[in-house]
Amino acid sequence: MPIIILTSLSLIMSIIIIIADNFSIKDSQLIKEYESLLPGYNCGACNKGSCLGLATAMVEDPSLYLACRPMKADAKEALLKYLQEKKRL
Repeated sequence: MPIIILTSLSLIMSIIIIIADNFSIKDSQLIKEYESLLPGYNCGACNKGSCLGLATAMVEDPSLYLACRPMKADAKEALLKYLQEKKRL
């Protein structure tokens, strides 16, 4: 009986890990997209520490790109257009 319980728990945990991994892969791809659109100064002016930190926060709230102070106006417009096209904003 204990073997059946342990096997069942292992199966359930494996399924949970696979589902969580799929979500993290999608998020990491989105983070890379956002980071490539940011200026790459890693200045911390957005209060997120770096462009990677801002890109990670943008997964939850894409409008946070406005916090990037050194980003030029034309780059902000391009990022806004990108977000609108992808229906993320």
